[in-house]
Amino acid sequence: MAFRIKLIRILRHMHWEISLAHKSRNICLQMLEQNSDGIMQSAILKILTLLSCRALVDRSDQVELLMKYAINGSNECVRSNALVDLLNLAKKDSVFSVSHALRLLNLVVNMSEQIIKIKALRILTVLIKRGRLLADLLSQRSDQDLCIEALHSIQNCEDMIHDITSEVSIMQLNFVLNLS
Repeated sequence: MAFRIKLIRILRHMHWEISLAHKSRNICLQMLEQNSDGIMQSAILKILTLLSCRALVDRSDQVELLMKYAINGSNECVRSNALVDLLNLAKKDSVFSVSHALRLLNLVVNMSEQIIKIKALRILTVLIKRGRLLADLLSQRSDQDLCIEALHSIQNCEDMIHDITSEVSIMQLNFVLNLS
């Protein structure tokens, strides 16, 4: 375990040459498959994201890998850290597709952990602000079923946010009434 931790620390700096970044990525992927510890998985995913950001390679593969761990991670910590890494990629690049957005929307609607929902909504906010996502959704390349599914998921998110906002307003009112 100590050797793997040292190796991870070294691999995070192997981004200055593309072939070296690919080799480092493959080593990290092997370690990720062999490891079931959530902390170690999160650390490896972070290194893979750093390699993708700095070496400008395998970004679409990294988005897919992080989506997999954000949705099916072994625990909340792994899912949460995968979403943080996705947010970092979303801020730097536009390799996200409509299907990624739909999966994030489904994550917001279906997950029980609030922190996961919030982080997924932050990613969607960044993607929507970039503008490309909505353009892809509304373009002729997207089929009608996909658009309907996206609009349905967006409506579910809006309803959920409205419910939470109502709860917060009621709590604020109760707090103010208790102060008087």
